[in-house]
Amino acid sequence: MKSMILKKIKEEFGIKKVGAKKLEQYNFYELCSIHKRLSRGEVIK
Repeated sequence: MKSMILKKIKEEFGIKKVGAKKLEQYNFYELCSIHKRLSRGEVIK
């Protein structure tokens, strides 16, 4: 599941890092919240 959401974020939004961490370092629930925020149009730094 984690790999699926990683792939989705990378393909849809072209993001490889959030903050100073790579996406692979986040757990599944954090990735879900990141995807949810990005799909709403929020800017994540």
